Amino acid sequence: MRKTILRNIIVVSVVFIVTFAIMPVTNYFQVKDVNPLQSGVVETLKEINDANAGNTVLQEQIRQIDLLARRAYFIRMDHLMHGVYILLGMVTVFFIALRFYYAETRHIPDKEIDPIDEWTIKTEARKYIRWVVAGVAAVAIFFVGLTSPYLSTRQEKKPVAEELVAYTEESPAAEEYAEEREEEGAVPGEEGEGAERADGEGEEPPLTGATTPVAEEPEIPKVTHQAFRGNNSNGWSAARGIPIKWDLKAGENIAWRTEVPRSGYNSPVIHGNRIYLTGADEEIRELYCYDLRTGEQLWKLATTGIPGSPAQMPKTTEDTGLAASTVATNGKQVCAIFAAGNLICADSEGKQLWAKNLGVPENHYGYASSLLIHRNLLLVQYDNANSPKVVALDVNTGSERWSRDRTEKVTWSSPIIASVNN
Repeated sequence: MRKTILRNIIVVSVVFIVTFAIMPVTNYFQVKDVNPLQSGVVETLKEINDANAGNTVLQEQIRQIDLLARRAYFIRMDHLMHGVYILLGMVTVFFIALRFYYAETRHIPDKEIDPIDEWTIKTEARKYIRWVVAGVAAVAIFFVGLTSPYLSTRQEKKPVAEELVAYTEESPAAEEYAEEREEEGAVPGEEGEGAERADGEGEEPPLTGATTPVAEEPEIPKVTHQAFRGNNSNGWSAARGIPIKWDLKAGENIAWRTEVPRSGYNSPVIHGNRIYLTGADEEIRELYCYDLRTGEQLWKLATTGIPGSPAQMPKTTEDTGLAASTVATNGKQVCAIFAAGNLICADSEGKQLWAKNLGVPENHYGYASSLLIHRNLLLVQYDNANSPKVVALDVNTGSERWSRDRTEKVTWSSPIIASVNN
């Protein structure tokens, strides 16, 4: 009776192993040349939309089709990974049941063995069965690795530019950077190597006699990156001599690396020797500060106890998440926003200055617009299906300075600061 049960378990587990091993193999050949997020239907609709930019009905249809494609894509990948877990589970059940099935007869009896003895044949057969089952599982997991976007390395790598665009003093980036430095009281041109002070201004007289050693202060970087895509979010940077490629495995151009407690698709921003970014999950949403030189986490601030904050987080797609928006800073304050509409602002030491909830945005994929600070205003592009608008808040207090309704409803762009006609 016991052997009968174990034999049935072995047979059922083999059926499951073969079934779930076939699934990833067939899935790979079905989707290896297809990207469900760039289907022909969606691309055609986008071309039609370019010719009919004012057709809001068509735009909504494209969004719905794109949303369905993304959902189907992630559901398929989720099912694929669950299939792997079931496959591994059934392989484990198979080996356990096989071991118990032959537990009483797994030792060779004390007798001279004939090369074609039935016992020898069964012993070799058990070995072959184990190797075949393990091989089938390994092949299935291998094809899962080829199919999954999280494990696959078959995606074509985009060529890296061999040269950086030359930085000139006449470039818009240089002009903007010079203006910012002048506002901060800096001397123009001080960031260049070998730059001289005008008329010897600020030069210290030579010291004579004994001096007391003074601890060297860490150098403060002069180039800032205070928002998504840089200062004013305009895509320009005053940085020079930066590397154009990195290699984590080889350590090429890697100063340090550190783990972030929670994931987020936002970009880091930099002011001085501090890096700011956010992370979030269903349990908590956090603002992080790291040391630019060492990667050490200096502080973190959670969004807790905010009036109006929902008890349950809104549904977002996996490629958006709950912390897609990049933070903004002016060096004194750093502000962050999350998918549920929670907005928080802290000083550079991690002390919360104010926090508020703007209302849960209704968005297909999840809220992703990044923040921007201009002078004493925090600019929030709060596009959603309920009440799309741009809001300007006082960066010191969080009070609303002005608000403008928008007609675009759901978008995922971010604001920039531009100079128009001087």
